[in-house]
Amino acid sequence: MGNLSFLSFFSSPWFLSSMTSKTQTFLQRGSSLSDSTYITSPDKSFTYGFYGQGENAYWFSMWFTNSNERTVVWTENRNRPVHGRASRVLLQKDGTMVLSDADVSTVWDTNTTSPDVDRAELLKTINLVLKNPEGKTLWQSFDFSTNTLLPVHIFDFTPPRRLS
Repeated sequence: MGNLSFLSFFSSPWFLSSMTSKTQTFLQRGSSLSDSTYITSPDKSFTYGFYGQGENAYWFSMWFTNSNERTVVWTENRNRPVHGRASRVLLQKDGTMVLSDADVSTVWDTNTTSPDVDRAELLKTINLVLKNPEGKTLWQSFDFSTNTLLPVHIFDFTPPRRLS
């Protein structure tokens, strides 16, 4: 029975996708993420990318990197999963981060436009940020929190920043 569990783990979709996935620490403007590319926090505690459920439903989520079951802590499109492996997250040249479905329809975006946005990073505080070349945060996911609070969550009680 132990050998069957061992073989099941190594043939599981999660294991096979992790063997072919690419992890990076940031997403450069003009680049995209797909179902096999991820952004990881600097301390490797959290990962941000597509989380699949079944064969054709994906959520763009953050999860604990080292959890056996990919324990998801936040999802951007939880009410509208995207379909298939053709979905993408793109950090557009205009500074907007966009999640598009396989049919290229927009499911979620940061509602930002700024030529100053250089990259997207996932901080060790689980905050997804858009930064300029000097490292200044121009947009952050913490300004748009949902119903999940974690011990590393830092609150900023100033009004959300909007880029124009």
